[in-house]
Amino acid sequence: MKKIKTILIGCALMLSFNAISQEKSGFRLAYNLSEVQGDFGLGFQAESPRFIHNSLTLKLRANQMFLNYDKGGMNDWTPYWTFGLGAGNNPIPLSNAVSIYGEGGVMLILPHSDFSASKEEWGGYGVFGFNFNISPSFCYFMEAGGIGSGATADRSDNHRIYSNGFIMQVGLKVHFGRAEKEEK
Repeated sequence: MKKIKTILIGCALMLSFNAISQEKSGFRLAYNLSEVQGDFGLGFQAESPRFIHNSLTLKLRANQMFLNYDKGGMNDWTPYWTFGLGAGNNPIPLSNAVSIYGEGGVMLILPHSDFSASKEEWGGYGVFGFNFNISPSFCYFMEAGGIGSGATADRSDNHRIYSNGFIMQVGLKVHFGRAEKEEK
């Protein structure tokens, strides 16, 4: 648990430092719905202001996922948590309303003891995303990519893998202090 707290505090400090140090860029908060290999989830994201020549951002992710498996003859949705820290490029405009970006990072998975004997799993992720800019203050987004962790639900009916494979996320981002370049 100390490891998790240290990681989260470190991420929060990085995001805060970048928010203070940038003049032309703001940060973003997002709410998302996710699906990873049939497991449903919902979560939040915090994205730092741009840095390194106004081209790179850091993103902190937290999701509550639900593993769908057979538990004693009954279909059960058991919760587990994922936390990610990634780096991505500044969104590239395709038009006034649509921009694209990429992101990759590391992920910490905290499984539920009902389906896993492991206390934590580590992995990596990568996504490509589209922002659909509705106004200067917010946008809808869609991300698709992959996660690799090796996490196995060893206490489930079929020892299925989870938090591995294809990921799809949709959601809403709220922008704080957007750059002039993005407001066009």
